[in-house]
Amino acid sequence: MYETNKVDTFIRYAAKVCEWLNIIAALWLLLLMLFLGVFGSMPCPATFSNDKLPSIYGFTLDATFATATQHKWILYWYTLEGILILLVFAFALRNLHDAFKTMQSESDEHEATPFSSAITKNIHSIGVCLIVAAVIDFIIDASMGALAGWDAASGYDIMDGVDIDGESGGFTWLVIGLLIFCIARILRYGEQLQREHDELI
Repeated sequence: MYETNKVDTFIRYAAKVCEWLNIIAALWLLLLMLFLGVFGSMPCPATFSNDKLPSIYGFTLDATFATATQHKWILYWYTLEGILILLVFAFALRNLHDAFKTMQSESDEHEATPFSSAITKNIHSIGVCLIVAAVIDFIIDASMGALAGWDAASGYDIMDGVDIDGESGGFTWLVIGLLIFCIARILRYGEQLQREHDELI
């Protein structure tokens, strides 16, 4: 029988803490978005000027501009993407916490099996979360690119002074999400074999 240790306990509680940190950060970005929409400007650090927007888990709009307040709609999309990404990762971390919690509870109750349906479901959800985060990033980056093309064709100069690099951090998370999703499928297969074995016994 597997006995959980301090590392398992640390991962469990660290995942819970990180989950709430993501939720708090998402709420903070939501307040910034509301402030931007109401007052038409956002309190931005000086590093925002002539620099890339800070990335969130490797995701960023990759937009550089001279004055942040001149392009509030870019910050609006940036905060929207940030909120969605943070909430998705919060849900992934919740599933990580639940997986270790289930592992510890089953171990304490002497019901641990090589393959647990609850843990498999948690791992599956983590993979789906990472894939969803990548899709969100792709959609927002594509909309930015489309807007830049429309702006150049229409001559409205909404993008004046703004540089869209076109880079995306979503591909890496997409690959990781697909790998985790495949691992969950393998565990599901093992779970089915374990169930058939128990029925034969």
